Amino acid sequence: MFKECLSAKADCYVSGDCAHHTRVDIRRYGVNYIGISHEVEEYGFLLGMKNAVLSIDKNIKVHEYEFEKDFDIFY
Repeated sequence: MFKECLSAKADCYVSGDCAHHTRVDIRRYGVNYIGISHEVEEYGFLLGMKNAVLSIDKNIKVHEYEFEKDFDIFY
């Protein structure tokens, strides 16, 4: 989805599943990159991150993508 990030002129790309060379390209294009573990990037984290970002500035445009199905978190 990095091409969509570039097309949208995004400032930051958040991913938990990004190959090394893709991360290098992301930085080469001047886009900030936040790498997180795949388990953390699931729906719950993204909802929290959206709320955190919007609490900083409600004018920031946040794009949401639907997951195929909900999942359970086990502790």
